[in-house]
Amino acid sequence: MKTFFFIAAVALSISANAQNVNIPDINFKNALLEHNPVIDTNGDNEIQVSEAAAFNGVMHISGRDVTDLTGIEAFTALETLFCTNNQLTSLNISSNTALKKLDCSSNQLTSLDVSNNTALTSLYCNNNELTGLDVSNNTALESLVCPINQLTSLDVSNNIALTYLYCSDNPLSGLDISSNTALTSLSCSSNGLISLDLTNNTDLTYLNCVNNQLTSLNTSPNTFLTTLFCSINQLTTLTVSANTALIHLDCSNNLLTNLDVSNNTILTQLDCYNNQLSGLDVSNNTSLTSLTCSSNPLATLDVSNNVALTYLICSNNQLTTLDVSNNIVLTTLFCLSNQLTSLNVANTNNTNFTKFAAAYNPDLICIKVDNAQYSIANWTPGANFAFDAGISFSEDCGSIVTPTALTATASVSSLSVILNWTDNATTEAGYKVERSTDGVNFTEIENLPVNTITTIDNNVLASTTYYYRVYAYNIGMNSGFSNVAQVTTGMTGVKEINNDITVVYPNPADNILNIEIKERSGIKIINILGETIGVHQLYTGNNVVDISNLTQGIYFIHHEKGGSVKFVKE
Repeated sequence: MKTFFFIAAVALSISANAQNVNIPDINFKNALLEHNPVIDTNGDNEIQVSEAAAFNGVMHISGRDVTDLTGIEAFTALETLFCTNNQLTSLNISSNTALKKLDCSSNQLTSLDVSNNTALTSLYCNNNELTGLDVSNNTALESLVCPINQLTSLDVSNNIALTYLYCSDNPLSGLDISSNTALTSLSCSSNGLISLDLTNNTDLTYLNCVNNQLTSLNTSPNTFLTTLFCSINQLTTLTVSANTALIHLDCSNNLLTNLDVSNNTILTQLDCYNNQLSGLDVSNNTSLTSLTCSSNPLATLDVSNNVALTYLICSNNQLTTLDVSNNIVLTTLFCLSNQLTSLNVANTNNTNFTKFAAAYNPDLICIKVDNAQYSIANWTPGANFAFDAGISFSEDCGSIVTPTALTATASVSSLSVILNWTDNATTEAGYKVERSTDGVNFTEIENLPVNTITTIDNNVLASTTYYYRVYAYNIGMNSGFSNVAQVTTGMTGVKEINNDITVVYPNPADNILNIEIKERSGIKIINILGETIGVHQLYTGNNVVDISNLTQGIYFIHHEKGGSVKFVKE
């Protein structure tokens, strides 16, 4: 009798175990036991086959460090599975034929077979290591998200219900979406696409094809587009006149020489930086809140109609003037590295500025503002504000008249430069003189009192070309720069022959030799054989002697009162 009961107990135990789902991964099993809604309905810390078969809801097992999903095949009625951010290298869902939504992203899957999952409407398998993906049987698919894999091809020709396709960051060289006429959103960025035909995708509202190798892009059929990202390609032209629904356009980092956005009247954000645009008309884009057009050869930019603008980046262009006085809600302005001589930011709301950078505009002296004292106190150069040294803020930058007729003359008798200019101002506190050796980068060398019209620069080097400019200044304002005066200093080896004559420059000489003499007297030019080549009568002061007829070589100047000096004819 005891033997009978023992055999019966063993049989009952075997029968009970046979009804439990085999789940070897403890993390997966714990996730199922702790699941909400409840899967372990009898609370025995096991998942029976009947419990698995009865569960037809949404399974969440993301981020549970699961490496093996064995046991998932028992959930034959499962409609939604989220198993993201685990350590899965394989996934068998062939028995889960009721599955409509699958998100297995951020795992280590090298393959994924969804051929039996014909009910799938949504598939997210991004951030894996997939080299192939066959969705030909998944004709009900509406959303396919497979970026950041190793897909070299993707066939979606059977997926005519597809409305959302995200296949970015793969090595795709081609993508045919001609059959996907229901598509409303496409992201195929960071692939190797050399062409993209959107002719049949007339319902498209969102397109991201950034960072490919596209040389052309026709969006004329896509009249519902609200967002177009096509930056980092090789586009030389882009026509968006038919895309009147556009709200955000980013075509930066291309080779565009022209961009017509006159029809895009509801555009709120335009990014067209790093192109070759010589002009940009945004007068019709009155809804624009953000404009980034830096690193183009723009010579002018009129934003007077863009009263909603809050963000303007126009650095690295060729702008000489910029007026944002109409842009009363502007908070950010970057106009670095232009050729600005005039900048007006007096928009009655300067307290709204949080970032403002206008540095590397060497010809810009004064910025017109609402309140100079506020700008001085609050726009301290640092992370959010940047200006060139010596810049001033003023409510009226044009009240000091610019000096004119600047001349620079190298002294013959000494190593110095004489500067003269015309004083046109009546309200200046003084003048500042700037000098450069390249005509581009100027440094202040002297601060002079009011009514000054001349000065001498004694701190110069011989045989060096210098550029000078002058401006008048007062508290909180400056005039514009004068004209730039260029001068080249003489040679260093200025040498006295005697008390009467000094050979000046240049030495070596080409066609002209400058000789300064204290009183009228004569000289001879002698070659190295002692032969007299020329005789000249000189007069008091500087004399210009023509030596163009001399051949190249070494010569001597001999003064009639004695003494000589050697010079070289080039």
